[in-house]
Amino acid sequence: MYKKNLSKIYFKDLQKKKWLFGKIFLLRCVIMPKNVYRIDKNGDETMFSVKKRTLLLIAGIVWFIAGFNVARLGFLSYFMIKSQWYFYIFSIIVFALFAKMFFKMSMNHTKRIVSYEDYRPFWHFFDLKAYIIMTCMMSMGIGFRIMGIFPDNFVAYFYSGLGCALTLAGVMFFINYLCYAEIVENLPKTLK
Repeated sequence: MYKKNLSKIYFKDLQKKKWLFGKIFLLRCVIMPKNVYRIDKNGDETMFSVKKRTLLLIAGIVWFIAGFNVARLGFLSYFMIKSQWYFYIFSIIVFALFAKMFFKMSMNHTKRIVSYEDYRPFWHFFDLKAYIIMTCMMSMGIGFRIMGIFPDNFVAYFYSGLGCALTLAGVMFFINYLCYAEIVENLPKTLK
């Protein structure tokens, strides 16, 4: 009697596993878009791979959202302080310095992305160095704001300039995404 019940339980459990496996297989093969689940040239499965052109779009979205949020914090700080005319000059100076740096960085990332093979995992829009820099900048910025190290005057002009520069870098990635064919065609001329 005990063995019969055990075999029935095992059989039901096996049916559940088959049912679950079938649902996972359906999810993996039918529901997931073709550009998310691929088999590469060596026959290995690669999850979450996208075309290298799509990496430019992902980078643009990430940089644009980050820049918008940082600029928003800076502009909100302008409303909290009694702003002086020279704070606007400081914002323009910070914007110019970071815009120049982020322009070079976006060109280097574009050059790296274009040199990839056709499909890459979506997180390759940054390299390891860029992820480390981004992590340090975010943690320091959040930490300094929470600790109140910098006054609202500094946050107002620095964050508004930095945020606008980050947003502009996101726009550059969008432009590179839209002009991808021209970039690939003129790669030696445009990205040196």
